[in-house]
Amino acid sequence: MAGGVNGFGSKETGSFRLDWDAVVESQPEMIILMLCGYTAQRALEDLPILAAKPGWDDLPAGRHNQIFAIDAGAYTSRSGPRLVQGLEIIAEILHPELFSGCIPADGAVRVDSTLARIG
Repeated sequence: MAGGVNGFGSKETGSFRLDWDAVVESQPEMIILMLCGYTAQRALEDLPILAAKPGWDDLPAGRHNQIFAIDAGAYTSRSGPRLVQGLEIIAEILHPELFSGCIPADGAVRVDSTLARIG
């Protein structure tokens, strides 16, 4: 709905364990972490685990500083009115040229390939 393509699943499949080799093979242009029940800051604490995996440095998302974490506990993991705000956050991440002001403070964080915060 926000205008992106989820390369790993759909609303019908639900959550599942994803093989790292499949991530590397897909060469994602953007990575948006929405870890169930986690704030954006807490999700970033686990990001070094991914960054240590083989192939991380070759992902387009990292080379182009398109790595984000969303406060999934507040905006994407629970049903309710805040899901609409979560959709707006994702829309702004995917299309900043069309949307602005949708991301509340601490609602999402952007990092570069070295895991340093951007903005």
